[in-house]
Amino acid sequence: MAGRLLIRNTAGKDTTSRPADAEAPEDILRRRYAAGEIDEDEYLRRMSGLGQR
Repeated sequence: MAGRLLIRNTAGKDTTSRPADAEAPEDILRRRYAAGEIDEDEYLRRMSGLGQR
């Protein structure tokens, strides 16, 4: 049927998931540290913060 609209209830949706192609925060930090964008202290501080979520 043309013109039909599908509406989903997203009230209970898990907002912590991300698309399959999205980079994990830990991977982003590893990449930034390896590239020299952040120093070791910043890397460790942010990784620790991620563990507390």
